[in-house]
Amino acid sequence: MKKVLYLLALVLICTSCLLFLVRSDQNLSTTDGERLSNSGSEVLSTPKGLNAGDEEGPSEETEDASEKIMKEINQLKNEIAQGIVQIYNITGSKGDNSMSYSDDWCRASEDLDEASQLFAEQTRKEMFFVLGDIDPPDSRVEEFALKMDVIPPDIESSDGYEHIRWYESADRETIEHLAAQDDVFALRAIVKDANSRFDSADKDRAARKLLLHGDTKVGLQHLIYHYLAASSTDLAFDENNSGREMLINALIYLEFSMLRGDFENVGIYARYLQSDENIRKVVRSISSDEYKEVTEQASQILNQIERRRSERGLPSLDELVDEKIVSVERDISMFFLHDLYPDFFNDTLLSPVWQREYLKETDCLRRQLAMDSFLVNEVPKIGRQIEKLQDQLP
Repeated sequence: MKKVLYLLALVLICTSCLLFLVRSDQNLSTTDGERLSNSGSEVLSTPKGLNAGDEEGPSEETEDASEKIMKEINQLKNEIAQGIVQIYNITGSKGDNSMSYSDDWCRASEDLDEASQLFAEQTRKEMFFVLGDIDPPDSRVEEFALKMDVIPPDIESSDGYEHIRWYESADRETIEHLAAQDDVFALRAIVKDANSRFDSADKDRAARKLLLHGDTKVGLQHLIYHYLAASSTDLAFDENNSGREMLINALIYLEFSMLRGDFENVGIYARYLQSDENIRKVVRSISSDEYKEVTEQASQILNQIERRRSERGLPSLDELVDEKIVSVERDISMFFLHDLYPDFFNDTLLSPVWQREYLKETDCLRRQLAMDSFLVNEVPKIGRQIEKLQDQLP
């Protein structure tokens, strides 16, 4: 929850900065005389000793000083505008919602026209439905923060779960019967069971079976969390061999997740690296040969699943997802990883293959990181400069 509040605070800061600039635009477009006349609280009168039509105006020196200050203010405002334009140019965008879905867009809310935004959101929801995230919440910050902390989505508060709610209360025999028929909702109900109907072994079997159906959320997330938690426990009790083995298994499923294009699950690993010194020590000792084995095992799992799907007449895993949504979601997940877990990208904690193949920066990611830094750091700084100059206006 602290992470959610932190991210929301950043949004508020950025919004305040932009509102400040809008207000300064309005103020700077109005002369001193206009501000007085528009206020309705002051009456302009002719000073004593002057005839009508001979009203005393601002001195030439005052006008020159005001003009100089206004010029400096406009230069600062232009600096902000140019900075934003340059950041959008990283991906060739204008940030004016003029792109269509088929274009090379980065952020739907900033790049796509209204029709394309609706299409992108619907495509995303349909894809997430297949991956195991049923009708996810609209708030990406809240959703991602919850998953970073390995907190399962709150079924009671998610509107997308009504049509499968009865799985939670169905008896064990009914769920098992449906799961045996490859009912993915039954399989997910087993993995997410909180009513003690199913034990850990039941959940692990259901999670692996979900992988066959393209799941990367419920089933795959369960397996990653299971192995990391087991590794943490074993290492805490000095069962180093078992702890290391569990960690390697977790890395295999993490790489499988990245092969599938799902980078949200990497956040689970990043959280453990940040909080568990025992796991960090083991990770630093993993050899290049062990990482090579991780990559080979992850590829084998993918190939086995594809082969079994083909034997059943099911489409390939790639056909279950939209390539563009996968790319955009990957960059969003990477942005949050950089923001919440910057130490995760330390060279000593990552497989060389991961750095080279999966975690490299794209133009879209660079744009998001640059925009975040600019809005949080540079815009408030320039805003304070503008405010000081405004105070100097006569």
